Amino acid sequence: MESQKRTLWPYVFGTISLIYVLLEFVFNADLVDLASSATPGADEMEAIALRGETLSGIGLAIALMTLLKLTKPLKDRGPLLSLGIFTVMAAFATVPFMRWAQPALIDSLVDKTTAEERSSALGLNLFKFGVAHGAIQLKGQQLGTTPEDKTLLALLGPMASGNQKIESIVQANQKTIFDRVLIGTGNSTSASRWNEYQQIRQDVASKYNQYVDSANKYEASLMSASGKTGGQASNALAAIRQGVEADYKRHLEAGRRFEDSLLAQESVVSAEVRKYAQSINSRSPSASYAPAMQRIYGFTPDIEQYLSIDGSRKLNEQTIRSGHLRQVDRAFALKSDGIPRNITLNQFLHHPTVCKKARAQVVAKGMSLPGNWCPDDEVAVTASVSNEAQKRVRAEWEKGTKAKFGQVVEPSLTESQFRNLPSVQRNIREALAKAPCTKGNAYLSAAQFKAACITPELGKQRVELKSAFSAPVAQLGDDGIHSDKGRQAVKALVIPPVAMAISLFFSLLAAMNLLFKVLPNKALFQSKYSKGAAFAALLIWLALATPSKHSTMAELVLNDDHGYRGIYTWVMNAEPAVYTIGKALNGGSSRKG
Repeated sequence: MESQKRTLWPYVFGTISLIYVLLEFVFNADLVDLASSATPGADEMEAIALRGETLSGIGLAIALMTLLKLTKPLKDRGPLLSLGIFTVMAAFATVPFMRWAQPALIDSLVDKTTAEERSSALGLNLFKFGVAHGAIQLKGQQLGTTPEDKTLLALLGPMASGNQKIESIVQANQKTIFDRVLIGTGNSTSASRWNEYQQIRQDVASKYNQYVDSANKYEASLMSASGKTGGQASNALAAIRQGVEADYKRHLEAGRRFEDSLLAQESVVSAEVRKYAQSINSRSPSASYAPAMQRIYGFTPDIEQYLSIDGSRKLNEQTIRSGHLRQVDRAFALKSDGIPRNITLNQFLHHPTVCKKARAQVVAKGMSLPGNWCPDDEVAVTASVSNEAQKRVRAEWEKGTKAKFGQVVEPSLTESQFRNLPSVQRNIREALAKAPCTKGNAYLSAAQFKAACITPELGKQRVELKSAFSAPVAQLGDDGIHSDKGRQAVKALVIPPVAMAISLFFSLLAAMNLLFKVLPNKALFQSKYSKGAAFAALLIWLALATPSKHSTMAELVLNDDHGYRGIYTWVMNAEPAVYTIGKALNGGSSRKG
């Protein structure tokens, strides 16, 4: 059982080492991305430094644990106790120590710098900035985004430290570097921003084209609606005529019944007429005449209606019958809204009462007709049906444009009129909110856009660049107003190589630990001398067997007497492979800028 515990720990520790190595590789990739950028932010640099300090603390704990397991008190301890000791040591000793030691080391290096050295650091940062932007080329080459390029860019500033030739060239050509950077960034920025600006007007043009397509469909729908109304009008008119003809038949039938009922009263009429005529002669009019006629006809006809019309003024059965028939027609007309009893269908269709009644029924169903319309007017019905269909199409158009543009828009706008719609203008202003230099105008020419938006921005960037990379030497000292700028310039040079070197060192220790812990029973790796020899061989191989493709550039930048020449060479050789693995583990994401 004890033997199993002793053999289990190497695998546990090997797993910890593997995870640590992978985390260090990812950290290294992120560090190179940040340090190789043209303008790494101070906050970003501080954050990644803290992350590196934490990982270095864990790496130190792995190294110390490896040594402790060689001592008798811990050599034969089980994996649970060993893991507990490692965790406590990392959490309460090595990580806090590295979080203190690395910043202290950096601050110590920065505190010792003079104002002149800080000014030189600003120049070296400008040197890296110029190389990153292509304003300065080494051996006629412009660095890109390969792992080797990024590694060289990350180390370029500190590597050039002490190279008086480079420092003097940078100081003497500061304005030229600014100009080249601004021209390069200005050209790319100008093209990019101009394309973005043009996209806004292209969006408006696209929306106008959509509007034109909708307007064409609307016009086609109107024509289609008109074309379909012929049959609908015929059907509507047939229904109207059918109803009117039914009314005509009922009218004729009612006339016959009315005539029959009044003809039955002819004897009563004859008696009352004769009685009334005699009473007139005696100058004592009959009192029953008017009530009787009112009851029969609904009105009281004058006695003259029953006398001969040939001027003889005779009263006989023939004149009474003729007068009675005339009163029948008059009485029926009163009961039928003025429509005569004996009328043809054509006359019935054109009678004002019939026309008015039919029109009221049709209008009640939603159809619009002229006030003098009669049931045989097919043209008016066709026009009405067509108008109703077109109204529906128009209503859909108005509803759609109001929803899209916030108002009813006519289907005949020119592109210029379309641009001036309030909703389109509002969209343009919103799209140009990030470009106040355009003053909401999406139709500036290229020259106008450059003058309004690009040239002032380049002037502003020139001021910012000058402010970022230059300051009077006297103001960079500890008591100067630009002391923080000077200190930050030095940190930008110091932190990347220190963090890379420490990270690579502890990564190698963890990798060696992993190598020997997963092969615990191989005799070759039992001896501490063989382990040391293998570790040394690995360091030598990393430093010498895989020279960087930028070795020539590095030789150009590094002085022969540079104090950290060997370390820089080693980091440049080892870092690209580590960066490649780290980017693969990190999903390939990179910092931009």
